Order: sequence, then structure tokens, then C-alpha cells
Amino acid sequence: MLARAMGDAAWLLRIRRKVALDNLRHAFPELPKAERRRIARRAYRNMALAAFESLVPPAHTERRLVWDNRELLERVAAEGRGVL
Repeated sequence: MLARAMGDAAWLLRIRRKVALDNLRHAFPELPKAERRRIARRAYRNMALAAFESLVPPAHTERRLVWDNRELLERVAAEGRGVL
């Protein structure tokens, strides 16, 4: 709920709204303006949710992860290389 409210607030405050709508207009010129606005507004909510999810403490995240080849991940991270 909080993430949705933050996304809506960013939309209402027009934070980069013109850029988002222009990009959607270029990407999807066939869509009606109302549909592009709906997509953009939902994208704002999604970005806010992603920002909040990135704040989840690692202890909580650890329990939700399924590790495939964890040793490789740890080695690459220890080498200072980026890991996603």
C-alpha cells in the first residue's frame, strides 16, 4: 500500500512524467493516449514497489532465495565482480 501511494505521489508530482509518456508514445504509437497513461502510472507504482523491496533486510531475503551454484556466486562476489 505504501509503495503504491509513493508511486501515485510521484505521478501526481509529475516527476519525469513527460519523459515516461513521451517514451511510451514513441514505443507504442498505436496505443490510445489513455492506455499509455495507464501503463505509465502503473510503471510508477511498480518502480516504487521495487524500491521498497530493495530495502528488505538481507536476513529476510536469504530465506526466500533458492541458490543454484552458490559457490560460484560467492567466488565472483569475492573477486569484486558484479553479481545480480
